[in-house]
Amino acid sequence: MLVDLLGTPTESQWPGFSDLPLMKNYDLRDQPHNRLTLKFAEQPTTCIALLHKIFTYGPSKRITAEKCLINSYFTDQPTACNLDTLVTLLKKADEI
Repeated sequence: MLVDLLGTPTESQWPGFSDLPLMKNYDLRDQPHNRLTLKFAEQPTTCIALLHKIFTYGPSKRITAEKCLINSYFTDQPTACNLDTLVTLLKKADEI
């Protein structure tokens, strides 16, 4: 499912990917195209840019949760959600 959306991982995207122990058990079909932009075409460009940062194969290249939460997608106008709602959600997340 992720390969269909993000394309087949490459060594340049995720160094060491092909050396992961379980990868020798799988034969991923070649899907060279990332389709995030196409799949979420109706969303603002800030949303698509954030999705690309979240759905990055290489863990060392992926956005952190902290940086994700301060991404401009959540503050650009029009906002993704009401600021009060976001504050409430963040407080609940701190309780977990």
